[in-house]
Amino acid sequence: MTHGPGEPSESSAIRRQGIDPRSAAARKIKTSSRDLATQDQRARSARGEPLPTLEHAGWLPDLPGIPPYLLPEALQGTHLEGRMSCGFCGVGDSGVVRGKRRPQGDGAPDRAGGRVGRRSPTKGCAKLQVSAGELGTLFPIHTAPSVLWRYARDREQMTYEESIERFADLVLDHRDPDTQILVYGCGQIDYFTIFAMQEVFRLLGVRNIAGNAEHCLNAGAVHNEMLTGQEGPFLTFDSAFDGSNRFFILNGWNGQITHPGAWHRMLGDKNFDGYLIDVMESESAQTIGRRFGRDRVVLIRSGGDPHLALGVAHQILTVHPEAIEERFIDQFADQGSWEAFSTLAASDDFSPGQVADRIAPEPQEVPRIEAAIKDIAARIAAPEAVPINIPSVGLSQTKGAVSHCLWGCAMAMVGKYGLKADGSAAGGTLRVPGQINAQSEVQALSRLFFFGRIPVDDQGAVEAARRMGLPDDSYELAVRDQPRAVLDYSDPATRFDRQLIIAFGTQFEANMMDRDRWLEKLKSEGTTLVVVDPIPDPYTLDNAHLVIPSPPHSATPKLYQNGEWRLTLSAPRRQMAPETRSDATILYDMMAVISRRIREDSMLRMVHPDLGFHSQSGYLRERFEDPADGGGLPRYGGEVSRAHLWQRVLDYMDDGPGRSGPLYCRPVDDSGAPITWTQLVEDGDQVYGGVGTSRYRLDYDSPGHSPFGDIYERPYRFRFFIPTEQDLELPTGIVLNSGRSALSENPADLRYAIHSFNSGKATPATGMPEEHPLYISPMLAEQEQLECGDKVLVQNTETTKSVPFQVQVTERLRGQLAYIPFHKDRAQLDHGRYLNNITSQAGRCPYTAQSNFKLTSISIERLEAESTGPRDGDLPSSS
Repeated sequence: MTHGPGEPSESSAIRRQGIDPRSAAARKIKTSSRDLATQDQRARSARGEPLPTLEHAGWLPDLPGIPPYLLPEALQGTHLEGRMSCGFCGVGDSGVVRGKRRPQGDGAPDRAGGRVGRRSPTKGCAKLQVSAGELGTLFPIHTAPSVLWRYARDREQMTYEESIERFADLVLDHRDPDTQILVYGCGQIDYFTIFAMQEVFRLLGVRNIAGNAEHCLNAGAVHNEMLTGQEGPFLTFDSAFDGSNRFFILNGWNGQITHPGAWHRMLGDKNFDGYLIDVMESESAQTIGRRFGRDRVVLIRSGGDPHLALGVAHQILTVHPEAIEERFIDQFADQGSWEAFSTLAASDDFSPGQVADRIAPEPQEVPRIEAAIKDIAARIAAPEAVPINIPSVGLSQTKGAVSHCLWGCAMAMVGKYGLKADGSAAGGTLRVPGQINAQSEVQALSRLFFFGRIPVDDQGAVEAARRMGLPDDSYELAVRDQPRAVLDYSDPATRFDRQLIIAFGTQFEANMMDRDRWLEKLKSEGTTLVVVDPIPDPYTLDNAHLVIPSPPHSATPKLYQNGEWRLTLSAPRRQMAPETRSDATILYDMMAVISRRIREDSMLRMVHPDLGFHSQSGYLRERFEDPADGGGLPRYGGEVSRAHLWQRVLDYMDDGPGRSGPLYCRPVDDSGAPITWTQLVEDGDQVYGGVGTSRYRLDYDSPGHSPFGDIYERPYRFRFFIPTEQDLELPTGIVLNSGRSALSENPADLRYAIHSFNSGKATPATGMPEEHPLYISPMLAEQEQLECGDKVLVQNTETTKSVPFQVQVTERLRGQLAYIPFHKDRAQLDHGRYLNNITSQAGRCPYTAQSNFKLTSISIERLEAESTGPRDGDLPSSS
């Protein structure tokens, strides 16, 4: 059937149900993505009226204190001054941020007059002031929703209420068997948003809820579940950095760039002892080499980390057998896994010499690697030593969970993977997050798990439903929904006619591997894109059907937890724009609209019988609607009460009738008592779950004691990890690496790398490089007959996609390794040259689905000067 210029197409829901297209029910269902656009709507959009934006958050009015929606009932009307946290890595400061307004009233801070007080957990964060959003960002802040109708030329501004109605339209229309909803969250969404995703989308039958942790740093957390039955940390920054006899194993961690506060705290110890292992001389490697000697920097081939860890284990088994902690193995470990692991590690293949020969990027590095393996093993084995492993995100992006697991096993075999009986650190891994809410994403943002890592299967669905106060079969549709890893959202071949992609955060199309495939998916006829974000980028504005801005970081509440299970409440210091709401409130408001529609329309109850059942039982109204409408979810000034949501979280996490036990990640203090919302509001942050004090306590003298447990806290034995041949494969040919290192000697480039770490759209425009080069090692330059300044075409050998770069030869790389900084440059913004045009989404960790794009196989083709005509994504010569 064809449609006239102003006629909307009929949705598949109407066709399937045989509903009269002229009925009220049809009007509610007939919402097939961008097809609805009347002549009047197109005429208004065609005028090109500018959307309301702000240059920076300083234009928003001050907020005098913690707003009512953050206060518990007992503190309503009380003036409290909240703390705003750094919005990026999760290790930086949280504190009271004060700025001064300029005389013209634009709200930008006076650098000399701003101050930060009551900081935690680390001092020296370079980006807390940047988080305030008052220094300007690449793209403006949007203060009202907008829609791009299918046949319109320009976006049209909407009210908040209109955007929520439209959001509900789209969600209801994508519940048919031939449709699918895919949800993606960036690293800046908060704890309550993730909980809201569980409440809302799983009840709507949506299984695929994912975050960027899945393809970014997931393995760094999930490996602990593979070893101990629970993911989650057991060391805090205090327990890792404070105390004597610390021995640090820095596995690729470039903390000088990525986490300056934690880095300088570690190096502040005059007795620092440790090694840095990497594939290149990062800024941190240079510092370690200068201060402690070049031998403390171990450069290996990409993907060689599992061999190095097994080499250390081999040396302990064969040279320091007295260090093996038999009590740990006998009382707390699985015997079969220990026997298999120790047999593998003790084999001659993993002797220090053989390992060094295999993983050395160049022959001259072999003696240094062999000596380092022997020395690291001796130091871990020393009775007084407290080994602290600090892995990078990059360690997850090469071999996934494999390297993490093997380093954990090397420490566990000597009884140094947990806390001593007195609560002090015995040794283990300090989880340094790459984003503020990485830990919450691991706990709950996955196609494979309900909130709290309850498996998405028939049994897990019953468990999760009971915790939400629902009938046992309420999540049946979510279980039956086809599971898709987030990197497979871009799969062009699916059985679904239409897909709704809901993205909390922007720049996903730039940050996903194999970017061209993503672009094709997002622009395909059957795909509708909804974006919730305060700073939509140009791609989003050109392509998203619906954009609902949430407030910028300094104007929105955020509860998050970092890698030490530190819950931090970031209170807003600016008022949010009238037509914006927080991410969590947007979800609850959308579901409230659906609840009202289902309740009021009998035909819709027939179209959506599952929702009809929950409506008639009163569940939807009580759970999502405002008390003013007869519901049970309070709102203050349009924002959902966080105290009310916190109680829901506690109720969900707790044990009770029909449940398998309390969830491992329930927020309790050292005594086991639930952390109250009042505590979080008054204190600003709380470390929970016994991290750093009692979690993973290795008490050998306590009968029946089990330091490890499953997600329901039932006893679990440590399982040593046995890698497969595939896990130990080393890449061949030229490997492309990328990361946060500037790999430049220019101080301006270093400052930009620090200030733009993990900030995405909030990247400062000041100091942005014109064009990142392709860094290559001298060995690779000689092999390919290249010199500094040569133009080359870098091609992914798997996808055959290619991008031009200018060569920079550097002695900070070894072997067949090339490197490109991940930070934005003008070449990306102005010329469309994206690193992810030549990465691939195909390579995955078999245990966590983590991408291994830091092992990208490439070829390099020299471009002759006379043949460098126009190319897709090509750049003009740099002067």
